[in-house]
Amino acid sequence: MAYRKHDVEGVLQYNAIRDGSSTALFFTALEPDGHVTGGMRVQGRYHCADQANAVQEWAGHESVTQVYQEISERIPAGVIEMKAGWVGDDARRRKDLTAGLARIFIHSMNLMDVRYALGTVATHAVKRWRTTGGVVSTNVLPVAYPDNRYRTVLMWWDRETFADLAVVKQLPAIINESAQLSAGAHAARSNPTPVDS
Repeated sequence: MAYRKHDVEGVLQYNAIRDGSSTALFFTALEPDGHVTGGMRVQGRYHCADQANAVQEWAGHESVTQVYQEISERIPAGVIEMKAGWVGDDARRRKDLTAGLARIFIHSMNLMDVRYALGTVATHAVKRWRTTGGVVSTNVLPVAYPDNRYRTVLMWWDRETFADLAVVKQLPAIINESAQLSAGAHAARSNPTPVDS
């Protein structure tokens, strides 16, 4: 896995997340043979900024106040946080898969019915996440996280403005996938799984 390869597996916080209670949604990318080649998880909907991992990532740094403020200001409209996005080195069509993961920010906001999604992103990856309308916070200074090899920035996606900022190439896929997810959610609500009594 990518995090282990770069010796930053600790940021995944297995012990804190392994029971699943902090994960609202979990996405995986599967090859036809069932091999997992990528994924991402979603935390939230947050009720206060203290719940966000981003606050911990900036702890002890001057910009933690701005991180806290930006999250707090958006809480009333709904905030989720995207965590642990990865694509395997051996994934076929790796570029397409990475573009698909970037669309998960939009789908997650829709599924969770929130206006905002946040992500903490290494600067080398900002370009790929911008393709779906992500914007780097100009008020939060980059931080060395998880260690000095990286400069991590705070990014925001806004459900009301992402379409104006996303690259044109991403929009048809966002619309198509959104329709599929909406139809699947509607079908699940219409045909709930019976519970044994």
